[in-house]
Amino acid sequence: MATIASIDFKAFGIKELEAKFRKLPLRMQNKILRPSMRAGAKLVHQAAKSAVPKDTGLLRRSIILKAMKRSRTRIGFVVRTKGREHFGIDDKGKWYRPAIIEYGYVRHGITYPARSYLRATVERLRPTVLRRIGADIRTKLAAVAKKP
Repeated sequence: MATIASIDFKAFGIKELEAKFRKLPLRMQNKILRPSMRAGAKLVHQAAKSAVPKDTGLLRRSIILKAMKRSRTRIGFVVRTKGREHFGIDDKGKWYRPAIIEYGYVRHGITYPARSYLRATVERLRPTVLRRIGADIRTKLAAVAKKP
């Protein structure tokens, strides 16, 4: 029976349920884990949208939540901005507005500071997201355990 090996149950605060989770078939583990992780990623997605500096609203509308490409050993979600075409930037263009806002830049010796909206949101919400994922997994494992 395969298991998702890279889950650190200590981070979710459900170490006591790890053995029960690992006894489940891989398909059932995925059914429990994927929606729980999506719920946690949605928290970051919504908070990042509200943390974006609002000029025209284009950047706020470009923040999306996408599932990572699945494999047997990896499940995940990514909060990112849409591509250059959404902002009307040429593929060969040097500047990318979301990166300039997130990381800051230096131009002609003048430093423009970063106004981090994504990294700061992830760091601020990390404990909340882990608790949310852990609670979701705990609830779903309890429901599975009650089934005959």
